[in-house]
Formats: sequence, C-alpha cells, structure tokens
Amino acid sequence: MTLANTLQKKLGERYSNDPPGSPLLHQGWTVSFRPAAQEALSLSLWDVTLDRDAPHAAESQSAGDQRAWAERISRKVTGLLEPLKLMEIDAGRQIAILRSAEPTPASPGLDYQEIELHATNRAVVRRFRGFQEAGRKREQIPFTVTYDALAKLIDGITAEK
Repeated sequence: MTLANTLQKKLGERYSNDPPGSPLLHQGWTVSFRPAAQEALSLSLWDVTLDRDAPHAAESQSAGDQRAWAERISRKVTGLLEPLKLMEIDAGRQIAILRSAEPTPASPGLDYQEIELHATNRAVVRRFRGFQEAGRKREQIPFTVTYDALAKLIDGITAEK
C-alpha cells in the first residue's frame, strides 16, 4: 500500500477506530497530524509534525547536517502551494526555518508555508498569514492538501538522500 493510500485510509475514513490525527509510523519516523477538516480526497491541517524514531545524538550533528537536510527538503518537497526556501539557521539552538519562496497574496496579508527543523530529528509544517501593518502579528492558518500531496511532503522530509 502506498503512503498516499495509507494516509487516506488512516485520516480519511470517517468511521475509523483510530482517532483523527493519531500518529503514523513511516520509514523510521513518527508522523503526527492536527487536522482541521477532512474530505474524501483531501484534508485541512493545522500542522504536521515528524519525529525521527531514533534521534541522532546532538553531539554527532553539525550545522552542515542540518543545512544539508534543509536544502534537500527545499529541493524535494513538492505538493505545497509554493516552493520552499531556506531562510535561516540558528546554529546555537539547532533550528532551521524554511518558508515559501514567494508567499501567496491573500485578503488581507500574505500566506506562506513554514517548516521548522529541530536539529535533524524533528520537522514541523505549518501555514501562516502575515500582515504588512505595523504591530499586527502573523497568525497560523490551516492548509489543505490532497493525500497524494501530503505523501509527497512526508517523503520529501524523511528522504535520506
């Protein structure tokens, strides 16, 4: 069964025994979902969190490992509304931020995808609406993906090469 089929079965069935958003194991990663709404072929998510089952030890990781992972994700992840771009790496905190290369204009503001990487062990995918008005903070909004696009997103993040 493909990942997209597994996702559709696990997340798309309205009468499943598993509660919505229960974790999924995929190639050494635990994938957790926080759904906002579900349909037969797609779902709306607040976020997707991917945790490596056997975390790399912090002392064996380098900023280069995280940068390589971030750059690989920005190349491999497809299926989101906008392509991703590495925006920053905080080497001290071991956090990297990828965002939409070009946000989508929305009324009001700009919508963009963000992936926050923690070392090389965790990725959190969210969507935000930013505002140009001074003093107005960005807000998290749900994003809608098909099960196929979600499978590509997960595969793009968890791929080793």
